[in-house]
Amino acid sequence: GAGSHGGTIFALTRTLCPDADMADLWHKTGLPNCSVTEIELPEPYAGQPGRLIHFGDNSHIPGAKPGWGH
Repeated sequence: GAGSHGGTIFALTRTLCPDADMADLWHKTGLPNCSVTEIELPEPYAGQPGRLIHFGDNSHIPGAKPGWGH
């Protein structure tokens, strides 16, 4: 959801992955409860953009609508 955890995940994703189309991702998946958002950061991290791996993915929950990931 868009509660405190969802807002934090959304803001961090937008900050760490500036190339991600957050409006499109939000409309496609939102942030379902118990979903996974994964960001790969370069090492060492020095403010470079991260790569979004999964956003709102809940495919690990039987019967749930899968989120975005690649």
